[in-house]
Amino acid sequence: MIPNFSIVMLGGSGAGKTIYLSCLYNKLKILQLGSYYLFLESNGQRENSLEKVFETLVSPSENWPDGTRSTQIWFFNCYLIVPGENRAYKACKFSYIDYAGGTFIEGNNERLKSQIASADVLLCLLDGAKLLDFIEDKKTQDHDQFLYDLRKMLQEITQNDRHSLPVHFIISKWDYIKELSKFSLQDINKKLKSDIPEFDKFLQARDSPSTTRLIPISALGRDFVDYRGSRRQRFINKINKMIRKKINMTMSRKIEALNIEIPLAYILIDVLQGSLDKYENKQGIKLEEITGFRKFILSLRSSAILIYLLNPLSEFLPNGFQWISVRILEEIFRKQSNDSYITNEKRKALLKLVRQFKDDVQNFEISPENKGSILKK
Repeated sequence: MIPNFSIVMLGGSGAGKTIYLSCLYNKLKILQLGSYYLFLESNGQRENSLEKVFETLVSPSENWPDGTRSTQIWFFNCYLIVPGENRAYKACKFSYIDYAGGTFIEGNNERLKSQIASADVLLCLLDGAKLLDFIEDKKTQDHDQFLYDLRKMLQEITQNDRHSLPVHFIISKWDYIKELSKFSLQDINKKLKSDIPEFDKFLQARDSPSTTRLIPISALGRDFVDYRGSRRQRFINKINKMIRKKINMTMSRKIEALNIEIPLAYILIDVLQGSLDKYENKQGIKLEEITGFRKFILSLRSSAILIYLLNPLSEFLPNGFQWISVRILEEIFRKQSNDSYITNEKRKALLKLVRQFKDDVQNFEISPENKGSILKK
């Protein structure tokens, strides 16, 4: 067996959950040497449904696809293509639970509470179009709906009393916000905390502030949609390819998705960091304070001298993991897969996936446009 990580996604109607998932799958189902890809573990009919959504999106003659009408669970196997080796490594599995827009709003949903309680990460999709009305203090229906949806999501998370659960607030339609305003991610960060008391209170109760993030995404990218008509009416029309070509002969007709894989990349990093925190609390130590002989003695006491010698993972992970990182990773493997035996192949695949995820996360965090992604206390 391989590790299985559970993802729960919440969001109001029209926020873009279905579009996000279809574009994520479309991007990551393509095999790329030295990278990872997703394989949908399902029958052909369900796979075709995701592909149908994507085909509807890119067709200039089709309307926007319908949203999620019922809760769906998708299982994705994550593989890595290793340069120099003629094979793919199966590293882990993601269980992706996509809740219909109105489901979590109804309240008293015991199934939802149970799935949040067992989730490894929670994704809360914020509708970028509605968010912009909130940021601009427009007293519209979209403004009120944004606040209502966000408060319901916070309520569901808080009721489960999981203060260390990694939570990502994903801002959809980021191209919309950038096209029609000059607000930065940092501006939105400050506005959410200053104007919504429930949001600030939620952050104050978090055990690990660094695992609560704002992630801006665009499933289709700039120049793919045309924001015509009244902003208040939110007319969003797909650009006909011929019209687009006449407007700008150099304009790319490819989908330029932005950051859609970043929430996925953070999962292993956050789980590893959470395990490291628990280890430090249990031992009553800070790993970065351990040096030289003391580190070696501690490794002997924990029957993990091989961990001290197997340092390759340390270069892949954030500061603080170092010598103990392999042990923590293997503990996570056993917990997530219910498998006590870890082969070298399993370890190799997971290590390479962590390295790839870390590269993705670092590229995201160093971008000036993403300043403000960490929701600090």
